Amino acid sequence: DHSVTQGSVRLELDAIAAAVREHLGGGTRSSPTPSVLQVIQATNHVLYSQMQFRGNEEDYYDVRNSFIHQVLKRKLGIPLSISVVYMAVAARVGVRIDAVNS
Repeated sequence: DHSVTQGSVRLELDAIAAAVREHLGGGTRSSPTPSVLQVIQATNHVLYSQMQFRGNEEDYYDVRNSFIHQVLKRKLGIPLSISVVYMAVAARVGVRIDAVNS
């Protein structure tokens, strides 16, 4: 898809982060700074309950599961790609999440 740019992906991630901030109470200056736990809970709610992001259990090896723009569009991916979305959204809301290889 030639219409996909880094900028368009950033805009989609920014929009998700805005939804997380809204869930946290709007993120106004008069609002208290949310705790890390509150940000995680809000991110979980927005990504998994509101937006219905999920793992592709039917076709794990579908190449679209690995393209971030397709994951954002389809709300479907592999654990790694969904984790990248999660980390990018959390960072936009002020929480750094590091990937851990176990």
